[in-house]
Amino acid sequence: MSVLLTMTNACKKEPSVRDLLLGSKWQVTDVCGPVSDKYTYTFKPEGQLVQEQEYMNTIYSTWSLKNNDKILVIGIAEENIISITKTEMRLKGFDLFDCIRIFQAIPF
Repeated sequence: MSVLLTMTNACKKEPSVRDLLLGSKWQVTDVCGPVSDKYTYTFKPEGQLVQEQEYMNTIYSTWSLKNNDKILVIGIAEENIISITKTEMRLKGFDLFDCIRIFQAIPF
C-alpha cells in the first residue's frame, strides 16, 4: 500500500502559471515599498484583466503569457514573472525604477 501512495504522490502535477493566475484574486502589497492604497487584479480565463481600486473606478485590460510563461503581458506592458505560488506572486517590469511588485493571493 505504501508503494502505491508513493507513486501517486510522485505523479502530482504542479499547477501551471495560468492556473495560479486564475486561481485567486491578487492584491498588490508592495511596489518598491509597502502600498497604502492596495488594489487587486483578477485574471479572467478569456484574457481579460479586472483591476479594482478603492479610490478609483474598475479598470479593464487584457493579459497573456509569453516566453514559456515567464513574461506576463498586461495591456502592452511586459513584466518578468520572478516567482508565483498559490499565495504570492512577484513581478518585475522593464522600466527605469527596477522595482519588484509583490502580490498576495486572496481566495475568491
